[in-house]
Amino acid sequence: MSDAIVKVQSDPSLANIAEVEHDHIPVIEEILSKKSAGRPLTPEEFLSLIQFVDRVERRTVEQKKAEAAAEKELVTAARADIPDAAFDTDIAVLNLPDHVYNILTEAEHRTIVI
Repeated sequence: MSDAIVKVQSDPSLANIAEVEHDHIPVIEEILSKKSAGRPLTPEEFLSLIQFVDRVERRTVEQKKAEAAAEKELVTAARADIPDAAFDTDIAVLNLPDHVYNILTEAEHRTIVI
């Protein structure tokens, strides 16, 4: 549970989540401090921890999905500008140095557009 709060506070890519959770973070820190001191938590405090972690995880997943969709859109747009022939043209026509050609073919990249 403390991992979630550390991640939100230290990971710049989660700054928007930290902003949304701004009011909850001090409460969660207080509960975690109480827990680490070995003091018992109330059911409400335990529920607050669970809900915080759930919100952070859900928002993180949503953010990653949005980033992946944006990246896919960029790739699709970039590929739209590439002539169809490039997808079928063997990399051998590029006269690459042998070591580069070998690396690409070992990675199973056979055409100009990977």
